Amino acid sequence: MNNEPGPHHPSTDTLFAQLQRDPLPNPGVLHAAASTLRTVAGDDDYDHIVVLARSTTLGAQRTPLLAWLIDHGGSDGLDVVVDQLADPSVRIACVQLLRRVQPTPTHLIERVEPYLNDRDETVRSEALRTINLLYLAIFALDLSRA
Repeated sequence: MNNEPGPHHPSTDTLFAQLQRDPLPNPGVLHAAASTLRTVAGDDDYDHIVVLARSTTLGAQRTPLLAWLIDHGGSDGLDVVVDQLADPSVRIACVQLLRRVQPTPTHLIERVEPYLNDRDETVRSEALRTINLLYLAIFALDLSRA
C-alpha cells in the first residue's frame, strides 16, 4: 500500500460536501463518500479529514477517515484516532486501527487498557488483541537489545 497520498483530487470537494450536508445523507452514502476519500484524499486535505474524523454526527461512517489518519496522518493523526476511543460508535475500529501503526505505539497501552472492561464484548476482545500486540512489541524490543 502506498502511504503517500497524492495531490488534491478534484472529487474530494464533492465528497467533503456529501459528508457535511444538512440533513446528512443515508449511512450508505456517508460510508461510500468516506471510503472514497480514504483513497483519493491528499496531504492538503489533512485538516478537513481531521474535522470530519472528529465529527460524532457521522458516527461509524467516519471509520475510513480514521483509517486515513493512521495511514497518512503521522503522530498527529494517531492522536486524533486515540481521542476517538471515547466514542462508542467508532471505539472498536479505533482499537483495531492502533494495531496497524508502525512503529508499534507501545505508549498507548494505558489508553487502551480501560477498554478491557468495556460493556461491549467485541470492544473487550479487540482491546485485548491490541494490548497483546503492544506488549509483544515491548518484549521484542527488549530481546533485540539483549
